[in-house]
Amino acid sequence: MVSKKTIMNKRYLRKLYECFKDLPPFNELRMPPSRKITFEVTDAEDYMGLFIPEPMRIQISTLNETFYQIAETMLHEMVHVYFYYNHHKDYDQHRKKFKDMSDEICEILLISREHFVWQVYNKML
Repeated sequence: MVSKKTIMNKRYLRKLYECFKDLPPFNELRMPPSRKITFEVTDAEDYMGLFIPEPMRIQISTLNETFYQIAETMLHEMVHVYFYYNHHKDYDQHRKKFKDMSDEICEILLISREHFVWQVYNKML
């Protein structure tokens, strides 16, 4: 019998955030505890994930069809959370600072830069 359970719910998204928060590079950065963030699953068709600052929310779209996509999208939104939580006014931008942190994440977590960067920049279109 195949289970209908999925990690695409707010409880498991919170656990995924907590997991990544405890791994480099986030474990050495000032990040908010998961209890200060609301996690939401959305059927949005125009974005894979979204960080909303007030109150802090991370939305993950059902467009993410694999664990790898969910994880990459969470990591992407965590970069925005980091910049926002540390008072960067450009927390919602995808410029050099964002790309540099994305590159660091890929190197440390052994994620394909080409795929991760494609995901990041595809989200901007």
